[in-house]
Amino acid sequence: MARDRARLGRVAGQLDALSPLAVLGRGYAMARDAEGRVLRTQADFPPGTRFTLTVADGPVAARVEDDMSDTPTLGQDLARLEEIVRKLEDDDLALEAALQLFEEGVARLKTAQSRLAVAEARVMQVLQDTEQANGLRLEPLDG
Repeated sequence: MARDRARLGRVAGQLDALSPLAVLGRGYAMARDAEGRVLRTQADFPPGTRFTLTVADGPVAARVEDDMSDTPTLGQDLARLEEIVRKLEDDDLALEAALQLFEEGVARLKTAQSRLAVAEARVMQVLQDTEQANGLRLEPLDG
């Protein structure tokens, strides 16, 4: 009987670790429409859509204000920055065109740096949570 109790305790712990609520506790959220269906893709969130966002400590009523599908990704920003640099290296570029490209490049660079910093902070938080849970040791990648 003690062996069965221990086995039951292990299975209960595994089940708890796999619970969607445990995932929410790690900073994730779940969105559902008015009928309770899970919203999974950007297409599920047209502007004006009302939905319930469930976070670690309960539900939050929400409404989509803006469709961000036209917001460039970090990869798109980097590709555009590389294109801007190639164009700025052209000796035949007019001064006004060069200034416009330079301004766009600086703005995209700031946005890309900010996105990268947010992503790095999220990765470090996940690693720190994993380190605490599993006794792992973290070392910085860049020195």
